[in-house]
Amino acid sequence: MTRNGAIGIVEDPEEARMPDMPKHALEGDTPDYCLPVRAIGPLLNTLIG
Repeated sequence: MTRNGAIGIVEDPEEARMPDMPKHALEGDTPDYCLPVRAIGPLLNTLIG
């Protein structure tokens, strides 16, 4: 996705309930952000604000 201009946001696998999902996202792309889930909402507000 980031190769096509999207902003990539992935939940930190260390804190994820299902860590394989974000791990695969990190392996398949280079996201702009890898954050704890509690930080994703505030980041989205910053990005769209």
